Amino acid sequence: MTRGKLLILMIGLLFGCSDIDNCTSDSNLSFMIVRFYDFETKATKKVGFQVSTEGSTGLFGLSSDSLAIGLPLDPMDTSLVFHFDSDTNDYSLNVRYDPNFLIFDPDCSPSLFFSGIDTLQSSFDSTAIRGTVTNRQLTTNFEVYF
Repeated sequence: MTRGKLLILMIGLLFGCSDIDNCTSDSNLSFMIVRFYDFETKATKKVGFQVSTEGSTGLFGLSSDSLAIGLPLDPMDTSLVFHFDSDTNDYSLNVRYDPNFLIFDPDCSPSLFFSGIDTLQSSFDSTAIRGTVTNRQLTTNFEVYF
């Protein structure tokens, strides 16, 4: 390779590369998104639930006009049961998933995402899986009909 070609290659590499902060390029999430629908009309449904997990005393609530919720998944397990309690009805959703840890850069902390999301059991009238992984591009993992 001639010196001129080598010089052009080096200048191209110098100006063609830019520092990318790998620690902020993570687009994964540690929760799945559940959206609620009317079983008869298939229209979105506003709900109000108190949500808890099996064996947990922690509750968090949805206001009465919520259309969706992000449910946190446990990275130390592969399944979780969510309980949805309201004044009139109680439901449960048992899901399975695979936790995945990725390291994009040795200087960054590991990234967590979940894949293989599936229903093990549900007391809702019907569920539909729209996305089996958690990431920022998906707006729904589960559609729940009741």
